[in-house]
Amino acid sequence: MAETRVRFAVLVGVALLGLVFWAGPAQATVAPAAAPAPAKKASMLTITKSRSITPGTSLRILTHLRVKASTKPIANTKVTLLYSHAQNGPFHGLKDARTSSNGGTSVGVRPSRTTWFIWKFAGNAKYAGARSVKIKITVTKPAPSPAPQNCTPGYSPCIPPGPDVDCAGGSGNGPRYVTGPIYVTGSDPYGLDRDGNGVGCQ
Repeated sequence: MAETRVRFAVLVGVALLGLVFWAGPAQATVAPAAAPAPAKKASMLTITKSRSITPGTSLRILTHLRVKASTKPIANTKVTLLYSHAQNGPFHGLKDARTSSNGGTSVGVRPSRTTWFIWKFAGNAKYAGARSVKIKITVTKPAPSPAPQNCTPGYSPCIPPGPDVDCAGGSGNGPRYVTGPIYVTGSDPYGLDRDGNGVGCQ
């Protein structure tokens, strides 16, 4: 009886050992490496040329967004016009715009003093971001002309000397009124240029 049990235990051990060798070592599962993201294409922005204007002048700052070293436009894409009152910044966002089918867009401005502008594209999944060159819009006051005897010095067009003058349609009580714009080139004795930008009765 004891010998039978020993034989049975030996048979069981041999069977288990065979199963281990048949199954082989466990295989580790390795996930395939992720494909690298495609490189973004470089982009570029154009901008209106620098120029000089007089106070109160409105103009549009133009741009075109396209693939760099190409004429292919980047359409229906948000760009931002930045501005600064100092040549080296900091620059602040003025207004967002969206490019048309030819990649162009513009924003209207009316600077009251010399201002620098830059167009900015933040980039997206397909194109890398870009900035245009910096331009300067110089605001110059008209040169004062010698006042004729019947004009108050410091105003263009002429305001004859006399009692106080206020802007027509404003809150002033006169007794005289003028319709703007009135360019202030001197001391502004009638106080028409309240915000100090060189243009009264805007």
